[in-house]
Amino acid sequence: MANDSNPVSFAWVEYDPRALKERRELGVYNQQRRVVRAHVAHTSSGARKATIARKESIAKTQGSRKSSKSGKSSKKQDKPVEDFITLLFARLRSRDASAVASMAQKSDRTLLWNAFTGGNTCFEAALFVAGTFANTCGISRHDLHTGFGSGLLFLRGASLDGIQKTIIHTPKDSLNSISIALLAGWERRFGDEQSYAVHLQAWKALPLSMGSLEDSSIAALADVALICFQEAAQERYIAESAFSAARSLVYGTVLPQGLPRGYHIIPTERPEALSLLGTVAKCAMFNWKAPGSVESFRRLILETLSWSASHSISTEPVDSYEEAWDQTDLLALYHVRSAMVSANAPIMWACIEAHNLRWAYDVQTGIDIHAEACRHLRSHELMGTKYEEIAIWAKMTLVSHATPTADGDEHMSGLMKYSSIKTWEQMEALLRRHVFREELAWQKYRSLFDRLVY
Repeated sequence: MANDSNPVSFAWVEYDPRALKERRELGVYNQQRRVVRAHVAHTSSGARKATIARKESIAKTQGSRKSSKSGKSSKKQDKPVEDFITLLFARLRSRDASAVASMAQKSDRTLLWNAFTGGNTCFEAALFVAGTFANTCGISRHDLHTGFGSGLLFLRGASLDGIQKTIIHTPKDSLNSISIALLAGWERRFGDEQSYAVHLQAWKALPLSMGSLEDSSIAALADVALICFQEAAQERYIAESAFSAARSLVYGTVLPQGLPRGYHIIPTERPEALSLLGTVAKCAMFNWKAPGSVESFRRLILETLSWSASHSISTEPVDSYEEAWDQTDLLALYHVRSAMVSANAPIMWACIEAHNLRWAYDVQTGIDIHAEACRHLRSHELMGTKYEEIAIWAKMTLVSHATPTADGDEHMSGLMKYSSIKTWEQMEALLRRHVFREELAWQKYRSLFDRLVY
């Protein structure tokens, strides 16, 4: 999404903390620090873009005085959204960020979800925040040196640059205020002070709703977003518990309707297991041609990415709670969630194409880096257990959806050596017991299998 004349240097969360010492000795760590600093310099271009934004905003404001009746009608349609945003920021400014949970009324959360899924820019901002604690590598937080508890690699430079660029070209978009405030809140809480100061200076020059970049507003909005994601997972668990009661008499456990049978071996006593499997079942059956499919599937993507193994007790990971899990069960769930992050990409694009929409986000690069990070999922620990097929499906999904690499193929070949799968017919049967959208991804899986076997 970055300007081709100004290529982005990606800065990311280190995905192999255990190799940090060796990387320092080899000079790789210092090199990466230079990349991060280059990222900060790159994002300072936002200040220049903000100047352009002001000029374009003035021109658009002057031109709007000459708009047609249809333009006035459009403004009337936008007024409810603008009124909601104004009231939301007024409430955020009137309360301390620590009291945000009591402020986050159901109506506000519903409207925020509509914002997160209703436009490209706000969805990208929500994606950015949803991945904050996403442990896609299955590495213990004790072993992570970043302090984020996340193995997810953030394409921070590309994401921020793309969102900034979108806002400059559509300065009157009603959801811009939420997108920018959400990013500012994340930077304030999780980012570095230098980046936050640079971005805030540029963002304040944009035409945003009153109070959207006040400290209390952005701090609270980031917290409300995390609450939204946590409660979505809780609501998924509650719904599945209610709807699955009758089916539990047949299967002996609570299982979401439409869940592929390969996942039936996962115990669902914990809320987090049932919520994730409920989301998986929805993705497995999703009809991308249905009206409103883009918004509906964006929500499923955010639910998948923001899922936490301790969402029933906190918006953030709780080590003591997760350590009480059966660690093999938990590792299997990490495999499921990480694979679904990749498997959801072609479904999202099918939604976009079915409704003739446009989205410029660099999904493939994100999927490639995600697959690289997920090599640390410790899949070998599941081989020879009841979760062996889940491990094979998950890694086949991650590697097949990423751009082919020799390292990726070698990693998958290592797992295949432990399995009894020798033919494509065996592999296809395994895939069909899990999430396998044949019409969208069959060729990806088959090409990978052929590279591994022949």
